Amino acid sequence: MRVLILAVLMLGSFYVNAESEKLFVGFGEIPVLADSFKPSVGYGKRSGDFEYGIYLQLEDDLQRDEESFNADFGQDGLDTSTEETGVRAMLQGRYYPFENPFYLSFGLLFSGGDTELMEFDTRNRVIGQNSYDTSISVDLESDEIFAPALGIGMAYPISGGWYFTADFTMAWFNSVPTPDVEISTSMTVSASDLRQLENDILDNYDSNFHNRYHLFNIGLAYEF
Repeated sequence: MRVLILAVLMLGSFYVNAESEKLFVGFGEIPVLADSFKPSVGYGKRSGDFEYGIYLQLEDDLQRDEESFNADFGQDGLDTSTEETGVRAMLQGRYYPFENPFYLSFGLLFSGGDTELMEFDTRNRVIGQNSYDTSISVDLESDEIFAPALGIGMAYPISGGWYFTADFTMAWFNSVPTPDVEISTSMTVSASDLRQLENDILDNYDSNFHNRYHLFNIGLAYEF
């Protein structure tokens, strides 16, 4: 509810003498490539080479399993990976510098906190400086954020005022967030080895481009 109120306030905070308006409906994931849809809606006004609008992307649950971006920290045997993504919202401007469908995007991004739970099976594994016959459970949680963002996109005309739209805008000026990490094991692991495991998890998380705060949309827009 707080994000919906925020979106209404953001939308009412700007005025554009519009030549046209657009309504957008789409997804925050490519449905054929991910077991996720992340429903997304938007509204924009265009005047000349500039377009201004608000975009809201709903939260979603994802089951990534072996495809988890965050499980590559040196441990094998990933059984499951479940991810809950927070709400995304953006007050966005678009600049069309050329006579083609491509544009530059900029604006203020809100990203709700994300969580991911990874479960690794029981096996003999090296953690830190020692070997353990243990399972591993890793819970990651990132904070919500407001941040400036830049990106690129495409609004390709189809017919009758319809456009195919794809947009990727990222908070380049902010570092990859450092998540809260909770680790549990079926066998007791020394404190020093757990610290090393946590460092490995955080190093891998920081190196993952996907973890930088961003907004991705793909779908259809109607101009009127």
